[in-house]
Amino acid sequence: MATTHFSLVFILLVSVLVHGNANGNGGFSVQLIHRDFSPKSPYYDPLETHHDRVHKAIHRSINRNNGAFKKSSVASFPANANRNGNITTTLTASSYGEYLMNISVGTPPRQLLAVADTGSDLTWIQCKPCEDCYEQNEPIFDPKGSSSYKSIHCLTPVCFKLSARSCENKLCGYDVGYGDNSSSTGHLAFETLTFDSTSGRPVKIPQFAIGCGHSNLGFMDAHSSGLVGLGTGKLSLISQLAARIDSKFSYCLAHSAAGSSKFNFGGHPETTGKDVYSTPFMTADDGAYYLTLEAVSVDDKRIPFKSMPTSTKEPEGNVAIDSGSTLTHLPEEMYSEILSEVKKAKKSEGFMSPTFPGMLCYKDDDNTRYPSITFHFTGADIKLPEENSFVGTQDGVCLNCLPAFDDIVVYGNVAQNNFLVEYDLKDSKVSFKPTDCSKHN
Repeated sequence: MATTHFSLVFILLVSVLVHGNANGNGGFSVQLIHRDFSPKSPYYDPLETHHDRVHKAIHRSINRNNGAFKKSSVASFPANANRNGNITTTLTASSYGEYLMNISVGTPPRQLLAVADTGSDLTWIQCKPCEDCYEQNEPIFDPKGSSSYKSIHCLTPVCFKLSARSCENKLCGYDVGYGDNSSSTGHLAFETLTFDSTSGRPVKIPQFAIGCGHSNLGFMDAHSSGLVGLGTGKLSLISQLAARIDSKFSYCLAHSAAGSSKFNFGGHPETTGKDVYSTPFMTADDGAYYLTLEAVSVDDKRIPFKSMPTSTKEPEGNVAIDSGSTLTHLPEEMYSEILSEVKKAKKSEGFMSPTFPGMLCYKDDDNTRYPSITFHFTGADIKLPEENSFVGTQDGVCLNCLPAFDDIVVYGNVAQNNFLVEYDLKDSKVSFKPTDCSKHN
């Protein structure tokens, strides 16, 4: 069973903008809707304040780093108590996603909301007959109602692209698992995916290898009907579209209250212009994208990356770039040095957040100056705007960083706000370009 540890998860509400011919070698874009901040999100609560929504996003980020990638862990922010009195997280692939993907499946097309995961391979949806499915708001997909559904024989070459496959009644079976102990088991099939463009022209992807899940455990989110795999695996949406999109994708995440964000299938012309910073990425069995962080600077003070004493990770590929995590999490010793330098630069000790233990905060003052934070990746020095380094919370203005649990080091999505971030799977690199994502097309 394949396990995803850093699953760069985000849920997407898709509105397709076609670049070029929808049926030719052209990419397309989708709008990303923040699960808490956008009124289009099924999770949106109009009675919540901005700080309420920030609070929830930070909660998910901490729980994600603390518990989502472990089989069992004590949570800093409890969800449930077990029979022994220990507090454990109850996290699912959809419950910690930060952004909401409507996809249409079959012929005639059935629109379904699915989790989009850049750390996963297989795209799958819940299907009838459902032996053990979680409750979902929309009717479960019935293959018998689709004229384009085609079962796959277990000896078909595409079946051998599965990392965990089986053969039952000559049909290709799959079994995938995730770091939060959720899983999906079912059959692989060819089906048509359709994205509805804002111009009214549908983008169709025929003969797409998709999982038809008959037993799907641990998700427990009625808003989601399955998962869209956007990772590097042979059956991911990116890999199956590779020839069409030149093995590239990108996203541009606007600040939560600033407007809609974008996810682009295909290369973006702006990442070949000036002010573009590129760094190599590495992959691992978990399917995530790992960058090499060499140091972090607070103003002019450079703090080298320091792994935890118990870390088994190689110096290269020491941090996962994770769009599903709000905060950035760094090794504890390095984090302590960063706090010390921030306090020196501010000439103030500040205070530790009473809500989020370990988070350094200052009273909200429009006239105060915050130090400049720069992340030094191999070949790319990313200087963060102030709003990427410090986030407004109910406690005050707090550093967008916390110590990592064990060796789970991540570069979160607030640090990526207002950057066009492109992944080039051919050249194994990630590129960053400062961009006003609220105006990005």
